[in-house]
Amino acid sequence: MNESGKTLYAISRESGIPYSTLNELMHEKGHINKCSADTVFKLSLFFNCKLEELLDPIALMANVSGKYHNIKYKWIAGKNAMELHIWDNGIEKIIDNDSACNQVRFYHSYISMTKAIIDVYLEDSQAERMLMK
Repeated sequence: MNESGKTLYAISRESGIPYSTLNELMHEKGHINKCSADTVFKLSLFFNCKLEELLDPIALMANVSGKYHNIKYKWIAGKNAMELHIWDNGIEKIIDNDSACNQVRFYHSYISMTKAIIDVYLEDSQAERMLMK
């Protein structure tokens, strides 16, 4: 919004988004990921950008969970990165964080990336067991 050089009032008038909504976003009293789809869509049209450029992928990934190859997983927001927590035989492990695979940039395909990370973990675990024999 700052880069547009327009006032919040002008953006509100031209986009049809209530001034109060824009003001909350501008002053971080509200979060773009919690806005209505209509508001985010109008902003993307106004600023001529993709929806993904407006949304915060870290917040979108937080607490995404599931099960793959009988391993439960959950993405948890750390201090500055997303962490992939898994439970293998009841033991919790962190097998990826944003510094390793930068999962956030792959948000659109996070399920595929999660499965690939778990596959590598399982292969490494199997190799480690074989070496210990």
